[in-house]
Amino acid sequence: MLLELYIKNFTIIEEVRIKFDEGFNVITGETGAGKSVVLDAINLIMGERASSEYIKSGKDKAYIECVFKCNSKDVLRKLEEWGIEQNEGILIISRELSTRGRNICRINGNNVTVSMLNELSSHLVEMHGQHEHQTLLNPDNHLKFLDLLGDEELINLKHQVFSAYKKYSDSVKRLKQLEEKEKDRAKRLDFIKYQIDEIEKAKLQEEEDIQLENEKKKVENAEKIFNLTAENYNLLYDSSEHPCVIDLLSRVIKNLEHLTDFDTCFIEMLNDLREALYKIEECSYRLRDYLESIEFDPKRLDEIQIRLNAINQLKRKYGESVSEILNTLKELKKEHQKLIRFNIDYKDLQHNINKLQIELIECAKTLSIKRKKVAKILENKVVKELKELGMKNSKFRVGFSMIDDKDGIEVDKNNIKIDGDGFDVVEFLISTNPGEPLKPLAKIVSGGELSRIMLALKTVLAKAYLIPTLVFDEIDTGIGGKTAHAVSQKLSEISKNHQVICVTHLAQIACRGNNHLFIEKTMSRNKTSIKIKKLNYKERIRELARMIDGTLTQASINTATQLLKKAK
Repeated sequence: MLLELYIKNFTIIEEVRIKFDEGFNVITGETGAGKSVVLDAINLIMGERASSEYIKSGKDKAYIECVFKCNSKDVLRKLEEWGIEQNEGILIISRELSTRGRNICRINGNNVTVSMLNELSSHLVEMHGQHEHQTLLNPDNHLKFLDLLGDEELINLKHQVFSAYKKYSDSVKRLKQLEEKEKDRAKRLDFIKYQIDEIEKAKLQEEEDIQLENEKKKVENAEKIFNLTAENYNLLYDSSEHPCVIDLLSRVIKNLEHLTDFDTCFIEMLNDLREALYKIEECSYRLRDYLESIEFDPKRLDEIQIRLNAINQLKRKYGESVSEILNTLKELKKEHQKLIRFNIDYKDLQHNINKLQIELIECAKTLSIKRKKVAKILENKVVKELKELGMKNSKFRVGFSMIDDKDGIEVDKNNIKIDGDGFDVVEFLISTNPGEPLKPLAKIVSGGELSRIMLALKTVLAKAYLIPTLVFDEIDTGIGGKTAHAVSQKLSEISKNHQVICVTHLAQIACRGNNHLFIEKTMSRNKTSIKIKKLNYKERIRELARMIDGTLTQASINTATQLLKKAK
């Protein structure tokens, strides 16, 4: 609620501090006394557009500050989001205007933008002027207000619809993502299949390229290899031109055998040379076998070169070695399986969406049925309130409709829009005179009728309405007598659940306030200023008498006294 309003150098106000109470606060004063200036100041705190014309003549700056007591979760969430600390539920909002065009807004001492001010204050105060666009006039809010009147069953149904819609919308979003990838997927699948076939057709073996390169060297150098191998064989084992290594070593061994008869020191040497002879003989046999295996085949060289060319072509695409190519093949097969799996996922998701859609439609229908029951209760209560406010022939209806949407969900052969609130589009309709058709609230042009309709709705919605402070500006326009009495009673009822601040010209309304503020315009040294005073009991009687008769007479004082006693 609004605890205090401080205004300095604002229009004709030099400096004033106004303290508000819980419940019903009334502001009265002569016509033109400056009551609207106070409301203008509150509007600026709410983020309304500012102008240097608001600054008091001869001053450089104007300053407005509101102190609120607030524990709203929505407000606390916003403050946390903006990094603004709150001090035990006390909220200080200020705005400074400068002739230089500077406009400084603060929340708890932190600089903020005008839009942030507007966003936050919308949870704190709502203004209700005769011709202002009010929250209740906006059809976009009617569904929310209707749901606020619902019981626990309706709340549970709303949760079910929201949950069903989230599951459905998330799945639809996933399906669209898959559909967007479908064309790319098909192209990629064809390309991967071609790559897999190309590699598999080659029938590669691990390290085949290394083996072929080695074989190629042998085939290309077969003659040189043969000659060198033959020469080595001859030198070691078989030579007609000169003694071979084996013959010479055999002679050495034979000589050592004789020497051992004379000195045993030659025995170890003899054994080593005998072992060397065995090794040389073995190498000779292997050289002989290798010589016999050598083939001079020019066709084999061509075959090797063709195979290496094919492998090298694959290397340019898939890896620097046969091993890397085979690893690439494994990865391509994995991706191929994943892309094939896409079709299965796509079909499963479509099937799941169909099930979720049916669930969403059923939940939305059940919620709509429940809302229509709540709507009947609201209609009856509003009509009752309107009768008490002097609008006996009024009819009030809660209109239900749906939004056609070609891309929406089919419900009873029509494609409609469904979201987290279901498919209901709600608008409050009214007829104020017999024979007149029902029409939207926003079409009401009579200030008096509009004020009473808003008051009736506020009375019914009071307990569910979340904004703590309601400001009514001249809600008494165009009414009097019994209607004025009924309006004052309704405002009093609303003040049981909300802080009400009401600017009024009617004594029937002012007498019910538990905090009566009087605004007076004064002149001093050719300067105009405003004073605001909280009235005591005797001062209230005099002010009510003035409001009744325009002058202070014994009759008006008596009437005022009776009004105040009756109100208490």
